[in-house]
Amino acid sequence: MFSAQKYYILKQISFIAHRWQDNADKLVEKRLGLTVKQWMLLSLLEDEFKSHLPTISETAEVFGTSRQNTKRLAIELQKKDFLIIATDPKDNRILRIALTGKHRNFFSQDKNRELLELLSKEYFENMEEDEIISLEHSVDKIYQKLK
Repeated sequence: MFSAQKYYILKQISFIAHRWQDNADKLVEKRLGLTVKQWMLLSLLEDEFKSHLPTISETAEVFGTSRQNTKRLAIELQKKDFLIIATDPKDNRILRIALTGKHRNFFSQDKNRELLELLSKEYFENMEEDEIISLEHSVDKIYQKLK
């Protein structure tokens, strides 16, 4: 049964997602020159596709967004020399994404670690460790339903 409490939670999750994206974009772009989505796409490409060069469609599916949005983000990252978008040698209709390696230096820099610490402090400083663990468990449950 749908309750006022569940409605409130859904509304707050939407509000948090929007505000987090906006605030984090300002912080990340200022420090790193990337949007959060660009940063997340680079992370996803590094972590999820170790065995092959993914297509834009495969990447979009794992990233949870449209092919068009993924291609737009990839084009922006290509302009910044983080990746290359190339046609598949066996099928010219297929576009594949290859990381250039620039992201490794970028992610290993102290400013990236510093940014993660800053974001963590920004959003979790008023929470106790047991609250963070509980939130992680709840977020995981919601995420599993979204997969």
